[in-house]
Order: sequence, then C-alpha cells, then structure tokens
Amino acid sequence: MQRLYKTCIQIVEKLTSPQLNPDEKAELQKRLAARQEKLLPMYHQVAIQFADLHDTPGRMEEMGVITDILKWHSSREFFYWHLKRRLLERQLKRKMKPVTHNVGEGELNSMLHRWFVEDRGTVNIREDSMDNAVSDNIRCLQREHVLQQVRSLIQDNPEVAMESIVHITQHMTPSQRSEVTRTLANMDT
Repeated sequence: MQRLYKTCIQIVEKLTSPQLNPDEKAELQKRLAARQEKLLPMYHQVAIQFADLHDTPGRMEEMGVITDILKWHSSREFFYWHLKRRLLERQLKRKMKPVTHNVGEGELNSMLHRWFVEDRGTVNIREDSMDNAVSDNIRCLQREHVLQQVRSLIQDNPEVAMESIVHITQHMTPSQRSEVTRTLANMDT
C-alpha cells in the first residue's frame, strides 16, 4: 500500500520529513494506520486473486509447468500408471547403474525413454515383458561392460593374454572355436 496507493505514499513522504514535531508525526502515523486498515480487505482480496492466477491448472499448462490437465474421474488411474512406470524405470536404472559408471541420471532417463519409444512407439512399459528392446539394450550394456573389463585387464596384463585365449577356447563349442579360428585368420590378412 505504501508503494502503490497515492494517499499512503504522500503520508509516508511527510513522515520522513525531518521538520516534523512528535505530535504531527503521531497524527500522520494514525492516519496511515487508519488508511491501511481501511484498504486491507481490498488488498487482501487482490493478493488472493493474484496468487490464484498463478496456481490455476490452465495457467500452469500455459507456462509449460504441466503437460495436461487431469480430469478428476481419471486421475487415480493416471497416477497409478505413472507411479508404476516410475517404479519400473527405477528398477531398470538399478540394473543399468553397475554397467554405466560415467552416465548421469539425465542420460539414463534419456536412454530409457529412447528405448521405450523404439520398442513400443510410446513410453509404455510392462513388468512381464522382459523380452523387448529395453531388456535387449540392457543386456547389450552389460555385455559391453564385461568386454571393456576384459580388454582393460588384458591391456594392463599383456602376459596373460595367451593363457586367457587358451582358457576361453577350452570352454567353447567346436563351432565357436572354428568361428574364432576364422576370425583370427582374417586378422592376418
């Protein structure tokens, strides 16, 4: 009120005057208090209306804070599926964390979103469908992580590389051994 209402501004200006005697100052303070008390209900109502303008669903959607306004009758279902999706995302992130050390939370969210869209066309996940693109991608991440660890170990200890190859080939099927032999032969050319 002291900033916006003209009469209050004038009274406050007079109150700051150094030539005021105590009686005049007390009178001005009484007038200011009376004026503020009279204006308080109107200012209170305006403040409530102003705050409500910022918190309405329409305004929040307009500002991009929310993406859609929920209907009350479908809100329970919406939040059920939203919570279920969040819990499944969290479960998948826990599987991904050990094999993605340098990846932040935002990147993990982005990867999961991309995988869901590739798999279903939308962000739609089900607990029982572990035979999908998301689980395939997690298996690929785990595979890459293991391969990176093996590469790192062999680079750090080159003297065990030959022994490792012999040990690995002993646990392969004959067809896998022939594939390794073909791959090694092609490496020479």
